[in-house]
Amino acid sequence: MRWEGVRDGVCNLIDCRLKDRASMKWYRDASIFSEKIFENTSTLNDPCDINRFPSGILAEYFFMTSCSDLDICCTPTCGDEDVWGADFKISNGVETRFLDVTINLSKRALLKKNKAGTFPTIFVPWSVRGLCEYGTTTYAQHYLTTGEFNSLFFIDRILSYNYSNLHNLRKNVWEDSPKSEGYMSLEGITYIQNLEGSLRILRDARHSK
Repeated sequence: MRWEGVRDGVCNLIDCRLKDRASMKWYRDASIFSEKIFENTSTLNDPCDINRFPSGILAEYFFMTSCSDLDICCTPTCGDEDVWGADFKISNGVETRFLDVTINLSKRALLKKNKAGTFPTIFVPWSVRGLCEYGTTTYAQHYLTTGEFNSLFFIDRILSYNYSNLHNLRKNVWEDSPKSEGYMSLEGITYIQNLEGSLRILRDARHSK
């Protein structure tokens, strides 16, 4: 039942985007292809087999699950918004933020994702460190093996990494400025403020638990 729940949750996520303004054919074709990969697998022989599936959409599913557990309204964006770089819309009832979610933590990804004029990116951990003996075990495999997914720990790791990223972004913007420290270009301020807002929703919800 664990695999079926993950599979159906991922398919529902893809369906939401396909049914709501997915105007680009290449996007629809790629989404349908990803969905079929999940739909056509009724069972898994071993929990590690889940690592053969697209990890990005699996991480998005677990991100949604953690938001739900923290009473954060997390809604998939429409297909066109996904193309533009916004995966989700999160809200705490007071403010709403659009954001991108990725598990790619490479230096190249940081440079690509942390860019003025784009939606703020939330970097999500994907290997389970400290929860099991195998450091490379993914959250998806760990859940299928044990039935456990610790949303609070997951969000804690997200906040730790992303607040560190935010701190580095502030320093980089200041250092690149031709003026004194503390000055930021308007584009830099906009991206950083949007990222701060997204993290604030996650942080406040975490601290309320």
